[in-house]
Amino acid sequence: MAREAIRALLGDLEPQKEEKQLRVEIDSGLEDALETVIKKFGCAVDAESHNPTDKIYKSAIGSISHHKIGQEFIDWFILMLRDYQHKEHFEKMAGIYLTAMVRAAYLQGNNNLSLMLTFLEKKVSGFGRNIKAQENKPLFISINGDLDDNCLEGCVCVDAKITGSVGRLLGGFAEFSNINVVGNVGERCAYDAWESNFTVIGTVDHSFGMWAKHTVLKCTNQDSVKSLQRYICEGCSVYWIDEAGAEKLVASTPPSPQINIDGEYTYESRKHKRAA
Repeated sequence: MAREAIRALLGDLEPQKEEKQLRVEIDSGLEDALETVIKKFGCAVDAESHNPTDKIYKSAIGSISHHKIGQEFIDWFILMLRDYQHKEHFEKMAGIYLTAMVRAAYLQGNNNLSLMLTFLEKKVSGFGRNIKAQENKPLFISINGDLDDNCLEGCVCVDAKITGSVGRLLGGFAEFSNINVVGNVGERCAYDAWESNFTVIGTVDHSFGMWAKHTVLKCTNQDSVKSLQRYICEGCSVYWIDEAGAEKLVASTPPSPQINIDGEYTYESRKHKRAA
């Protein structure tokens, strides 16, 4: 697809430079905070097999939340992560800590963040899992680099723009979120998503949008779009994006105010359910 067409489709999404310039010197307060958090991360990686994910996440929040977290903190933390890539559980732990870091930054008023993951040789998994923002203050995040599985799973009110490949279950169970990807995506992207929008400038493996409801799904790959038609549920619209960037409606279904399968919320009650 032409660069102009991609720009028109995704607005201000621009691939970031491979190397990002950081200040050569950092102040002592930031350096001390980073050392504290990265040491905690190192201990967590070594103890991963003994602790459940929820416990690790709570511990990460505890070690991060009392520090002032901004874009510079996140940039330096990602650079420091490179020293731990040889660890067995690096991918999972990096995802947990970066999620906790973004959450802390958001709660401190920073809702426009970026992750330069091209600094890392290994893919991060589970980033943004169950991260929640407010409807009147969504979390805007841009990610440059590849992600592994289960990223942005269960996210709420998140606007994410990703330049890179992504593993399976991207945005599964997402609610009230917008996820745009320039790259290829694994299976079950947008699985059971609600009131969300997904755009993939690339291919998506099977089960794209399976059981998603009241959600818009767009893709440049015709095969991915065609397979999606088998799973389309209530209130969904499916678009194929051609080489010129034009969006062509492939399939749609009417909305239903009474979705109550397997004890789930009805549409009307769920669309007003927000989590801060």
